Amino acid sequence: MSLSSVLPLPRPCRLLILLLIALLPIWRCHAQADPLLLTLTNPLPRASVGGFYDQNVGIASGGDGGPYHFQLTAGGGFPPIGIIMDINGRLSGTPKTPGTYRFTVSLVDLGGDHVEQVAELNVDPPNFAISDTALTEGNQGVKYFSFAITLNGRTNKTAVVSWNTTPGTARGGKAHTPGIDFQNVFATRVTFLPKQTRKVIRVPVYGDHTVEADEFFFVRLSKPIDATISRRIGVGTILNDDAPPPPPPVLLTVHKIGTGSGTVTPNPPGLSYANGTSVTLTATPAVGSVFVGWTGDASGTGDAVLLMNTAHSVTAQFDLIPPAPPDIHITSVDKLVTAHTGLYTDYTVTVYGTTTGTPGYYSYEAGYGSFGLINNTLTFNPEYWNFHFDYTQFNGGNNTVIPIWADIYDGTGVKASDQTNVILSY
Repeated sequence: MSLSSVLPLPRPCRLLILLLIALLPIWRCHAQADPLLLTLTNPLPRASVGGFYDQNVGIASGGDGGPYHFQLTAGGGFPPIGIIMDINGRLSGTPKTPGTYRFTVSLVDLGGDHVEQVAELNVDPPNFAISDTALTEGNQGVKYFSFAITLNGRTNKTAVVSWNTTPGTARGGKAHTPGIDFQNVFATRVTFLPKQTRKVIRVPVYGDHTVEADEFFFVRLSKPIDATISRRIGVGTILNDDAPPPPPPVLLTVHKIGTGSGTVTPNPPGLSYANGTSVTLTATPAVGSVFVGWTGDASGTGDAVLLMNTAHSVTAQFDLIPPAPPDIHITSVDKLVTAHTGLYTDYTVTVYGTTTGTPGYYSYEAGYGSFGLINNTLTFNPEYWNFHFDYTQFNGGNNTVIPIWADIYDGTGVKASDQTNVILSY
């Protein structure tokens, strides 16, 4: 199907319509494209005389796209002598003279459109800068704090700068003066020959044992020749490296009381301890004594555990073990004894006993009342007591029960008793 069959128009009209159809894509492209932009970092990063410079002048975007071309606009100024700009917008080279330079940069896109921006580049003369330093002072003698002085930007001339120290919180003074932290240095010149870019200076710092906060002093640059100063003050920080003295020892006091004796053993040994030490006390009674318990800063009868975060005082009581009471017992049991008129009948009992302390004594008797009361020195090994029964002594009739009892006394008069019976027959 032809255009003439669709559009019954004269031939010139048909040609115009075809031309518009052909140009429509191009018109759409231009209508939809972003505007051409040149984004500069303005002013540009600073340069230094004699120092190599390398920096993009800006960023291109939009328009008909790249490749983009950068160029200097005629009559719009120039970069510093020694620096050129390529078609990619890169500035590079070594500037020869200081100053502020403004120049117009033109950006051209693929379609030939262009935009312009004015760029500014500051070129500094050669300049001095000084570093900071931080070190511990030490406990004695001299330590040297080093500071670097740099000359930024090369120069074919000799450059000179002076420096001196000034106090901050640190105390300055003459060398080896008691109580000072660093040695004062008055105006001192440093010379940089051509192509020299770095020199190191040193400040004496004196160590001590004083616990103090970190301190600082200053090093100042001044009086530059054939250069300027970009960083005038360096800070010297003296870091404290002195530990505070340990806290005083904590004391433990141990007393012993009572009628007995014994020992108190601390673990760890000693009676003076570092703060926070845990100490265990063990009480051991001597033979014949008993540990009664703790008083003061401890209690109970077991091991005492103390945290030595303050002074403590404890008392251990040891008493003598009390003597055992006397004891006596007769081993014979009831026994039938036949007695005859006018005759004696023997009967023996075996007696055991114990006492403590001073020697005691015993007594025994048989029959009624106080019959047979006898006192003797106590010599149990055991004792054998022999009784003689006479018929005429007893009127109780046949099968009379006759008690036999024994008493024992220790040296303090404490008594123990036991008894057995004899049945008398006739």
